[in-house]
Parts: sequence; structure tokens; C-alpha cells
Amino acid sequence: MQGDTTAETGWAFVADNDEVATIINTALTMEEGETYSRSELAEMTGIALKTLHLMDDVEHVVELGILEKHQSEGEEVAYSVNEDSTVLEKAREFGDAVTAAQSD
Repeated sequence: MQGDTTAETGWAFVADNDEVATIINTALTMEEGETYSRSELAEMTGIALKTLHLMDDVEHVVELGILEKHQSEGEEVAYSVNEDSTVLEKAREFGDAVTAAQSD
């Protein structure tokens, strides 16, 4: 994966990158088949639009396969959740496991 990270595990990568964790959490609630602009992602995540433009966090999530990037010539970049993503599936499973552990 591109980016400046010294994380030795996937968990460490996410833990070291708050915005990536926030974007992944948001992806878990995104509607399948819908596309979202960077502005909409900023609003949904609570991350400043300027930060999303300056940092590679959205691109990292695309590289992980959680989001798909769509760009037509002359159009604004849009993103959709990749329902075939193994990483997204495992993130959902992790969330379910944590919820179950907290209810025990």
C-alpha cells in the first residue's frame, strides 16, 4: 500500500490513521449502489473537506478495496462502497464481534 506508514499490521495501520478508521466506519453504513462525492464523504465522516483533499486517506481506503472510485471526464470524483470487498466484510465481522463482546 502506498503512503507513509510504519505499521506492521493492518490493525496498526488503521489505528495509526484516525481519518482512515473514520472513513471505514462510515463505509459500513453507506448504501450499496449509491455514489458519494468527496463533499458528501466529508459531511458523513465529519472530516473537513480540506483534509480529505490534502490527505491520501480516501485513496488509502480505495486501495484497501473498501471504496470504489468513479471519475468520468469533466465530472467530480465519486465513491461507492465495494460490497465485494473482503476488507469491508472483515470490518463488519470485527464490529459484530466487538458488539457481542460488549453485551456479554
